[in-house]
Order: sequence, then C-alpha cells, then structure tokens
Amino acid sequence: MYSPWQDHTFRVSIARAIRNPSFLETSQFLTTRLLPPLPPPLPQTFLTLGNTELRPEEMLSYELGYQVLLFERLRVRVDLFYNQLEQLIDLQPVLSTVSPFLPPIPTRAQFMNVEGGEIFGGEVGFDVFIAPWLKGFLNYSYQERKGNITAMGFAPHHKGNTGLIFSFTNGFSASVVVHYLGKAKGGVIGQVDPYTLVDLRLGYRFQVFSHAMELAIQAFNLLNEGHQEFPGGDFIERRVSGTLRYRF
Repeated sequence: MYSPWQDHTFRVSIARAIRNPSFLETSQFLTTRLLPPLPPPLPQTFLTLGNTELRPEEMLSYELGYQVLLFERLRVRVDLFYNQLEQLIDLQPVLSTVSPFLPPIPTRAQFMNVEGGEIFGGEVGFDVFIAPWLKGFLNYSYQERKGNITAMGFAPHHKGNTGLIFSFTNGFSASVVVHYLGKAKGGVIGQVDPYTLVDLRLGYRFQVFSHAMELAIQAFNLLNEGHQEFPGGDFIERRVSGTLRYRF
C-alpha cells in the first residue's frame, strides 16, 4: 500500500490459492438416475466416476486499487483484478457402446483436470457519510471470463448494490439494501435470468445486566421477486426471520 497524499491510497496485491479435490470428485462410484428416462435400449442411469489422481485447482490473482476520501463525506474506490486459473476440475463424458445398431453414447462421466482460463474485470464503489446516523453506499462490478467456461461455473457479467444504513443513538437501527445480478451463463445446462432483490433489516439495541442485547427482524427479498440462483435450483421467494443477540 502507498499513500502519497492525505486521504489518497494506492494498493497492489498478488495472491495464490489452491482448491483440493472434494470427496465427491475423488469418490469411485456415484450413480445418477436420468430424468426423464431414455427409451430402451439406452441406459436409465448415469455412472459418475471419481478420480484419485486429480491435482488441486490453482489460481494466481493480481489486484490494483485506488481509494480517496473527498470533502470528508465521500469515499471513492476503484479496483481492477486479473485471475489466472489452471488445472480446473470438470466432469468429462466417457463414451460407451450400448447397442451394435447405435453409435457410442456417453453413459459415464469422470472428474478430470482440464484447461483453465482467466477472469478479469473491475469494481467502482462509493460510500457517502450523509449524517452521523445515516450512511449510503453504491457499488458496481463487471467481470469477463475466457477459457474453459464450463469448468468455471456460473457468474454474471454485471453486479451492483446500493443501500442506506441508519444508526440512531437511542438504539434503533435500520438498513435497506438493493442487489442486482445480471444474466449468468456457464456451461451447457442453461442460464440464470437477471434479478433484483430488496433486503430490509430493523433492529433495537439495549442493555441487560450491563451487557449488550439486540432484537432484530430481517426480510430477505422483501418484494418477493421469485428467482433461481442456479439452473434447476430452488425457486427462492421472500424470507422473514428474527434474531436475538446477547453479548457477555
């Protein structure tokens, strides 16, 4: 980190990370029934084979950032990133002959190390200190992926968040946050349509036997915009919950 002037900060970072194969990816056999069923003589189950020879996935990440505080009320952040991915783990089909009258078809699949790829993009963010009891924020990020998109999984190009945070001296607090995720693609099994979520939280802090306690209620997806976060995944609707925290 380098701060040549007051309230101005530059940041450069390099990081390396690995992900070891999971138990599922190294398991010997996992049988999955095909839905909908295939017509005979085609198989009705799909055998997934693990691979004990898998190497860990690797990522080398580079980041460059700049942050400045303007007028003692506005913090601006700009970040750029570039990630190199290698030895990604993906499920690859294995062809088999099920009938002399049919060409070989994929009846099995095995986890294998495949070619990697690269991910690059950036993010810009703003924090506004409106009053001692009120703070606002806004951020937007964009990313682009190249290489083995199937093995990288799903991710949107565009993502944004904005919100207001209230914190009063009498113990009451509140926050309202809006999340936007653009259309996500990855692989050959479909896509996730864009969606917008509104989250709300109301809380009250007080003292019990000289210890802090907070009672809060949270509403996730307040406007009840039903959506999926993964192709074929659960249909997510509004969720409301309450919490009681006691610190001692």
